[in-house]
Amino acid sequence: MHKVTLQDRIFKLQDRFFKLPQSLLGGIALMLFLLTVLRCFIVVFFKNPQYDFLAYLEVSSNLFLAIDPYDINNGVLHEWKEPPIPFPGYMLFYAAPGLLMRFFPFTRPLVLALHLLLQFLVLAIICLWIGRRMGWLRNWSDLLKPGPRQLGLSFLFFIICNSSPVLTGLRMGQSTILIAGALLFVLWFQGDAPIMRPILFGIAAVFKYSMVPFLGILFLIKKKIKLCLYGAGVFFLFALSPLLTGNNLLELYQKYIDAIKLTMQKGYQNNYEVTGFNMIHIGFFKL
Repeated sequence: MHKVTLQDRIFKLQDRFFKLPQSLLGGIALMLFLLTVLRCFIVVFFKNPQYDFLAYLEVSSNLFLAIDPYDINNGVLHEWKEPPIPFPGYMLFYAAPGLLMRFFPFTRPLVLALHLLLQFLVLAIICLWIGRRMGWLRNWSDLLKPGPRQLGLSFLFFIICNSSPVLTGLRMGQSTILIAGALLFVLWFQGDAPIMRPILFGIAAVFKYSMVPFLGILFLIKKKIKLCLYGAGVFFLFALSPLLTGNNLLELYQKYIDAIKLTMQKGYQNNYEVTGFNMIHIGFFKL
């Protein structure tokens, strides 16, 4: 017996109510996708300085130059009132663009724009994965066929991009979306990529090591012991990477801990009042 999927219901809905040509639905889907990207890009790029992303670049470039990254007097990309608190393991990811902005300030808009576009790319891939898992796309070739599939995916992309966590991540330049992308590929590759899965899991842990205990327990329950061990190895390699540029790890991580303690004491950590994570943003409305 044929299983009725959400895709089948979308087709049925189209037959009953839309009565529109496939090409027109494809055009509407493309316009919705482009307008979503354009609107979010303009709002974020011109109205939000992406402080977290600047902090990643600042700390990483200072580490590459063996300069104390948690001394606010060493700030170049922004005038920090409190020490920035990115994890030292970020260095290999953000040192290059940080150095580019440090020595060539005119590249700042380009770096910020490319970072935004990278996040939109990850969000689009997440939408495609969700569409495939929910049955909207039976084959990847279906994506090229104009019709309700494309319209449904574009609407999903619109909803995700206008959700509170994603908007906050975009506005602040946080690594949240990149973490989601790395974890998505851990699931996507399944058992076909024994090397890529632990690497991606380790990278996700570098970006957000506070999630490691929770995810680690889940993977251990599922007997993914190798994934946990190899992922931990990748994490520690990135954590040790500041050694490559002559940093004293003991002093560095002590200053990192002190910076985090200061931030927590002053109440600067994300909370509901600051981030609004208890709201759902749809377009210009808040529900």
